[in-house]
Amino acid sequence: MGSGASKDPVLTRDNVDSVQAMILKMIEKNPILDKKFSKRNITDIYEIQASNRIGVGGTSIVVGCMEKATGRNFVCKIMTKRKISSTYLLLGSPVSEIVALIRKTTRNEVDTGLELKHPAIIETIDAFENNSGIFLVQEHCQGGELFEFVNKRQGITERMLHVVFSQILSALAYIHAKGIIHRDLKPENVLVQGYADAGDDVRNIEVKIIDFGMSKKLQTGKAKRRGTQVGSRMYVAPEIKFQGDDTAAQTSAVDMFSFGVLAYVMISGNFPFSDAKYHEMCNDDQKIVLTFPDGPSEWDNVDSHAKDFVQKLIQFRPEDRMTATQALGHPYITSKTTKKLNRLKSVSRQGSVENKLLNKRISMRKSFVASPKANSWSGDIAETLDGLSDSSIKKSGSHHY
Repeated sequence: MGSGASKDPVLTRDNVDSVQAMILKMIEKNPILDKKFSKRNITDIYEIQASNRIGVGGTSIVVGCMEKATGRNFVCKIMTKRKISSTYLLLGSPVSEIVALIRKTTRNEVDTGLELKHPAIIETIDAFENNSGIFLVQEHCQGGELFEFVNKRQGITERMLHVVFSQILSALAYIHAKGIIHRDLKPENVLVQGYADAGDDVRNIEVKIIDFGMSKKLQTGKAKRRGTQVGSRMYVAPEIKFQGDDTAAQTSAVDMFSFGVLAYVMISGNFPFSDAKYHEMCNDDQKIVLTFPDGPSEWDNVDSHAKDFVQKLIQFRPEDRMTATQALGHPYITSKTTKKLNRLKSVSRQGSVENKLLNKRISMRKSFVASPKANSWSGDIAETLDGLSDSSIKKSGSHHY
């Protein structure tokens, strides 16, 4: 028993650094993904444009890449194992349990990305792994994240909202039919692929849901298990927020609550609740009662069905929420109103909560791109790319799509 304990230490506050080092060594030595992803070198097929830094996340950065055979441009999501090793450090967990969780969640993201083929979901083209990192080749969305796109235009039309919402709901209906839930739906996880600008309106806009790192396949008959809360603070469904990563508590309805918050934010520019009020309503079992501002507000200028639409999504009980298919048939989405559609500027006004968060993200991204050596990513990326062929890594200059 004692020998077994020494080989598989439990994470405590006193041994975090040594345990992380042990985890990193284990996932560097043995592949995280299926071994088939380690048998090929990404640089035999793609040129990695390391200087073309497009985005940054908790465990990854996104850079440009080009397919050598065709010259087609994609992006490469690089997940460094050093960052991955620091993500799942659950106090009280044995190292073997943490490593197993890393393998399961990372494999799930990669396998899910490769499986899903829908026009409103980011396409993952290929996946690779070496000792230092995992590389996902994906299609590139040129318009940036949805809220940033709206911010640049100083607003959108309600017609555009109907189109965007329809595409997101279609994608949700698709993954839910496959028994998959996203669990982190929010405006920054919806990117704009393309659009045709027509004055005050945007026609033929295409959006893509991204980041399936927190997604999972629904399983029945599974016991509850210990885990951490997933999702983003203001968008997460109450059953996740207060029950954690509990398989028995989660259905496709978690995505519908998040979509309801996203819709509310896109229409009004504000969250339906303050974080403190949301916590109070759920924690004290007061349930969630969605109310709208008294007096003049952004809601005065939208379709008459808008309030009913979000009310049927932002419900405390999962069984009370519309499904994605039901939401697609709601009058707000199907309405063919002929009234003049005013540009909704609320989502881009400086006072809105989401706008402040967006500006903070933009500032961080600009800092990251402008000073790549002045952040913690520089060493990790250098190490991850070190084992790749230098001739296939473009380290200087810029590349525009």
